[in-house]
Amino acid sequence: MEYQQDEYSLTDDYFGKMGLQVRYFMPPGSVAPLAFYFRGDLLNDYSNLQLIGTISTMETFQRIYRPESTMRTWPPRRPTGRR
Repeated sequence: MEYQQDEYSLTDDYFGKMGLQVRYFMPPGSVAPLAFYFRGDLLNDYSNLQLIGTISTMETFQRIYRPESTMRTWPPRRPTGRR
């Protein structure tokens, strides 16, 4: 789902000076939007597989480098009941 940000950040301004546009997407279950900086037409210049792969990679890096973004699911819950 596309995410609409209230205002541009300094990062957006920086990449904008290089001629890049930005679009934000919030995957279901995500706690922070993912920013795509690009030239051209983001949704038509890349295949669905390329975009899905990029989003998956971005989510993985977000979990590694921003662990607070996954705190709601950490630590994993142990199953209840007998073993």
